[in-house]
Amino acid sequence: MRVRGTAFLVVLLVGCRSPAPDAKPNPSAAREGTAAAGPQGSGGVVTARGASAASASPMPASVPPDPSGRLVVGVDGRPMAHGRAFVKRLPDGKLSLYVGQKGSCNELLMNLFDDPAPHLLVELPAKLAPDGSERYTIGGLYFGPPTDANPGGVARVRGDASVGRKTEIELAFTGQGGRGEALDVKGKVHADGCGEPDTSKGPLPKATHPSTASMLIAKKRIAIRGALVRGESIELTDFPRDCQTAWFIGARLQRQSGSWRLDGARFTDASAGEAPALVVKRGNAGTGPDGPTVELELSGSDRIGEFGVGFSGKIQAIECR
Repeated sequence: MRVRGTAFLVVLLVGCRSPAPDAKPNPSAAREGTAAAGPQGSGGVVTARGASAASASPMPASVPPDPSGRLVVGVDGRPMAHGRAFVKRLPDGKLSLYVGQKGSCNELLMNLFDDPAPHLLVELPAKLAPDGSERYTIGGLYFGPPTDANPGGVARVRGDASVGRKTEIELAFTGQGGRGEALDVKGKVHADGCGEPDTSKGPLPKATHPSTASMLIAKKRIAIRGALVRGESIELTDFPRDCQTAWFIGARLQRQSGSWRLDGARFTDASAGEAPALVVKRGNAGTGPDGPTVELELSGSDRIGEFGVGFSGKIQAIECR
């Protein structure tokens, strides 16, 4: 499976229009049955980028906080000029924040920026806990080529990036820019909400596969929009996918060799367990543009690791051969 997540494309800081995150397939992930972590569903066993202490950059020279609490982006000990901020929401639960002197919602949604001055993009994955609470973390950084934030960063969000509304985002983290710059980011910004990008065109199945199914994970109901069957193995995802490509994976349930696995960008770590009360019944078989299909009927609830998990409804799955 190739996982398309936020593209590891260089956000150029000079001159020409610069593509920034959103998605690049990973051919190796499908063969391993896990999705590669990357800025967006980027998916599979996705942990917050920057979680590895091994990649931590040296502590930058501290930049004094703004007395009013306004966001300060320190670059090599000096504040970066900025006056505009935009935020979008991605299907896997992440937010993507742009801070710079120009920019627009259209540029952020298309990931093409015409801002010759230094600017910063920050990914903010939302992580779901077993008790049903969610918290935002600091993910990938784009100040030039993509990098990671240092461990221990903090993100607080008030709002949901809805179009026409402000979303308050408070950040406190350090990291390294794509050309070795020491980054020190702290304070609040009120970003213009841009909603979600158009995902009707991209690496999707050739056909729409009917679904009334949903999963209930830690009391949060998530629609099941994709399903694959490989022999006795089953994969259920919150975003449509085919046998080769996954664009976003926020939440995924996989059954292999009698055991269930829960992972995706919405979780800090993968969880596994037998969960025998989760029942999948096969129904009518067919064929279509994506190849052979089979209807799956889902029922039951159980625990996978520390998470309470249940599902219900029916979905047409693609049989991968």
